[in-house]
Amino acid sequence: MAAFHVDVTHTEDEVALLRVSGYLDLGTAPDLEDAVNRELDDGYCDIVVDLSRVDYISSAGVGVIIRGVQDAREEGGNLVLLRPSKPVMNVLDTLGASRLFRIVQILSDAYRYFDE
Repeated sequence: MAAFHVDVTHTEDEVALLRVSGYLDLGTAPDLEDAVNRELDDGYCDIVVDLSRVDYISSAGVGVIIRGVQDAREEGGNLVLLRPSKPVMNVLDTLGASRLFRIVQILSDAYRYFDE
């Protein structure tokens, strides 16, 4: 199993970029939730979550992302998914959750969703 990791950076435009890698499951989902909540607490309500290096996502991981979207929108921002890996997209599609998220393949495309 690949080690789980979240790397956080900030763009010049005050967007938080969370690069996630490894397995996002019941055991690691709280780590992502903590990272999203920290960014929101620090005033970053526009968040991009890069899922290109996530090897597996469980329903717990999807739940954290759903809550992150809701929380970001409550703060006047949004949470956008960047380049979900094939295994992640398969799970999102199977759960019918892919239509709940803004999903982009290029970081610059995420910006169009931050003023909705």
